[in-house]
Amino acid sequence: MLAFCTGIGYLFSDLGFSTANVIVIYIIGVLGIAMLTAGRSYSLAASILSVLICNFFFTEPYFSLFSDPSHIMTFIVMFAAAFFISSITARIKRQTHQTALRVYRTEILLETSQKLQQAIGTEQILTVTAGQLVKLLERSVLIYPVENGALSEPMLFPVNENAGFDDYLTQYDRDSARWVLENDRRAGNGTDTRQKSNGIYMAIHANGRVFAVAGVAMKASPMLESFEKTLTVAILDECGLVLENEYNRIEKRRIEEKARAEELRSNLLRAISHDLRTPLTNISGTAALLMENELPEEKRRQMYVSVYDDAHWLIDLVENLLSITRMEGGSRIEDLQPELLDDIFREAVSHSDRLLSEHELEIRLDDELLMAHMDARLIVQVVINLINNAVKYTPRGSHICLEASARDDRVLISVADDGNGISDEAKEKIFDMFYTGNKASSDARRGLGLGLALCKSIVQAHGGSIAVSDNTPHGAVFTFDLKRAEVQPDE
Repeated sequence: MLAFCTGIGYLFSDLGFSTANVIVIYIIGVLGIAMLTAGRSYSLAASILSVLICNFFFTEPYFSLFSDPSHIMTFIVMFAAAFFISSITARIKRQTHQTALRVYRTEILLETSQKLQQAIGTEQILTVTAGQLVKLLERSVLIYPVENGALSEPMLFPVNENAGFDDYLTQYDRDSARWVLENDRRAGNGTDTRQKSNGIYMAIHANGRVFAVAGVAMKASPMLESFEKTLTVAILDECGLVLENEYNRIEKRRIEEKARAEELRSNLLRAISHDLRTPLTNISGTAALLMENELPEEKRRQMYVSVYDDAHWLIDLVENLLSITRMEGGSRIEDLQPELLDDIFREAVSHSDRLLSEHELEIRLDDELLMAHMDARLIVQVVINLINNAVKYTPRGSHICLEASARDDRVLISVADDGNGISDEAKEKIFDMFYTGNKASSDARRGLGLGLALCKSIVQAHGGSIAVSDNTPHGAVFTFDLKRAEVQPDE
């Protein structure tokens, strides 16, 4: 820059301009150096060099640092002016940089608030927070989630690919993070507590509850500026409030699920106490008559059938209740095994209602080796419930079709009948717990309403869906789907 100013100075001299004009060129050059460089030392050096160069090239005797004493004051003023202007320029530059940095960091804070509001789940909330801290501080960050009052394994967020965490996972640093959890105060490098830590550790908390402990890498790095600390605390506090809302949401859902479970148990007990009493009374009364009276063979056979039907109904009820206990919580079933649909159908038919023999049953399979992923016992229970439902709500001699077919990566399983069908109003409620409809057969007193609701829960736990539709020309079709399993060569 000063060489360029010297060239301009020679041009001005050739054009007959005075030395004062050349001095202005050098002052402008020093101003440019102040704008292009960082640090006051560059401005000071440029001011000194500009005076010396101007003296050397543009005052008599030329190419010498000796000069007329009358020029000394001129060069002093030149140096003062150059240094003063360059200092002001450097200060303005620093202030502009600081202002831009503050604006950038404030934008990060606002961005953090928006991202946290969109985050779902504790892990995503902590990930967003850590990412914003890395962006703000340009340092690696680690976060210890708190579970059951203790620190979990840390989540690591490096500032770049080469950043390591070995220095921050030492026992001393872990103890510092644990101290923060226990005391709800910051500790570590740059604080009054456990100063030998390689990182500074701060609590992510809200209303006295610590949800996590955040650590910022400090080894071989300058201390955090006051503004950086303020924004870091603000981000952590915002994270704490969001985590508290997430905790309250989960706790509210847990309480609601517990209340629903208690209500379900209460309804089950109330329904079961009524539904068990009738068949047990029938079994007891019929058994007493058989033991105490000599009855005609036909009458005795009818009474045996009645006892058998009541006992079979009780068995179905117990099976459904056992399935309900296995399905408690409504979560997905992960350990699914490939099973042949042919085996499932045979098992279900063999355990279906005795009155199925009075109906025409048809079984259709696209392929005898058609397989699906399932919990066999639960799916057998689904098929049994659907078959028994068809038997119960159709007249004797009706046609019942049990069918399985492949469609892409799914297997569709359906139970169809040609009975009177189901009204549109009933279709909307038919899978609700305790719903029994209004077209039950004469023994509808046993309609506890668990079967179809249980079918829905089991199918959904398998990742499928169940629906009811009209059969052609009349009747109903219950259809559900499961994930298809490929037949292995060794099977």
